Order: sequence, then C-alpha cells, then structure tokens
Amino acid sequence: IDTLAREEGAPILAEIDVSADSRLPGRTIGHLLHTCETVVVLGLQNAAGELRVGPAADTVLEAGDRLIVRGREDELEAIKPAGARNDRGVSA
Repeated sequence: IDTLAREEGAPILAEIDVSADSRLPGRTIGHLLHTCETVVVLGLQNAAGELRVGPAADTVLEAGDRLIVRGREDELEAIKPAGARNDRGVSA
C-alpha cells in the first residue's frame, strides 16, 4: 500500500505477505505482535482471496495470507519477513 503525505513517526498502512519460506506461517497474530505497541491488524486476506476484517489474535497465519496493518514504520519493519521487498511505506 502506498502511503500519502505523512508526518515523521506517524502510523502508516501496509501489507505484509506471509510466504512459505518466512518465519510467519504457523504463528498466531498475537505472537507476531506481542512486542508491538502501535501495530493493529485491520484485515487478513487468505490465499483463496477471502478477507476477514479484524482477525482474532489467536488466528494462525498460513502461507499465502496477506495482513493489512496499521502502525509505526519502525515496528512494521521489525515484524516483516526477512528479505521482504520494501517500496514506499512497508509493503512486505
């Protein structure tokens, strides 16, 4: 998700793709965000394209999922999969 004009340190919207070769499959959303103060998962789109708004913290991530999140860029950078592409904002 591209970001529009934003202030330094302000929350941004981003997408995080859960790839099979990342550390994310098998983890819950709650585990992924346990150290994040500002990150909120707004939605989760699974590999079949189904969208869940406000998924529960005990939702287990699967390869092919895409998280739609809002939070500070530094926290989003810390949770995105290693080696993920970073364009504008955090599109992992």
